[in-house]
Amino acid sequence: MRKAVRAALSTARTARTPGPLARYGQLVTKGRLRRDAAQVAVLEHLGRLHRVLAREREARDADAAARAVWATTTKEDVVEKECIIDPRAVGRKQELRKRRGTTGSEALDRVLNQSKDEVYAPRQPRIPKGLYVHGHVGRGKSLCCDLFFEGLQGYKKRRVHFHQFMLEVHRRLHDARAECKRQHRRPPSTRDALKALGRELAEEAEVLVFDEMQITDVADAMVARQLFDACWDSGLVLVATSNRPPEALYEGGPNRQYFSPFITRLREQCRVVCLDGESDHRRLRLSRSDDEEAPVVRYLVQHLGEAHALAAAATQLSAAAPK
Repeated sequence: MRKAVRAALSTARTARTPGPLARYGQLVTKGRLRRDAAQVAVLEHLGRLHRVLAREREARDADAAARAVWATTTKEDVVEKECIIDPRAVGRKQELRKRRGTTGSEALDRVLNQSKDEVYAPRQPRIPKGLYVHGHVGRGKSLCCDLFFEGLQGYKKRRVHFHQFMLEVHRRLHDARAECKRQHRRPPSTRDALKALGRELAEEAEVLVFDEMQITDVADAMVARQLFDACWDSGLVLVATSNRPPEALYEGGPNRQYFSPFITRLREQCRVVCLDGESDHRRLRLSRSDDEEAPVVRYLVQHLGEAHALAAAATQLSAAAPK
């Protein structure tokens, strides 16, 4: 029994991918990025979230493997009751490991120390706080989230621009009402429809990463609270970038008092971090070959260190334009 569980646990464990800060360091070493202390500070927060999510994924996999072994064992395979962990010893790691029947693995201990007559108690998921990164444009917020998103493995994840996401939300709400009308059914209330949609979104993506979170439209403001309450209640982890702090979202909008609870919940579900670097990474100073003293400022579109000059793109578009 013990060997079977250990084998299942070793199968469930997967190699962890490098965190966003490690990948950032690699790009800096290769000369594809310039090191920025403000970006490093944000990447440290994203790195902690990355590690927590990786450990949670491993714990879920281990629990699923242990549950599968538990379902296939017989009463004779289960250790005797004197191996049950004394609840008074919980929290004292060294004492636990000295006691008979303890292994140091939560999933393994749970399998070994339950009676076969009991129902296997699945491990409850632990949902970490997300991250809300705000700051001036061109400071590298999207770059940091790119590194986090692309290094996250083992989760259903989604990266989307916030405006595009809200357009999709309104479209899906409209489609749901239209479907009820076609089937001659009474459409649900807006509250119920938003709760159902929030659960669907959390099922589709356990980790949701927003670019440019900005709420200025009254329709978006009125649905945000109930929609994201349902998403968070269903276990969604949110990582978002914005040019504004949470308190400045929908600032000055009509009926803002109905939107304020969303800001409170956002701060409860996400750590709020300001990327306050002084460098604007959209702008790169280059020197002209014919006059070294006259610098040229070029606007760059940058993605993971690969810079594409906007001027070159504009030239191509101009050449392709009809005369």
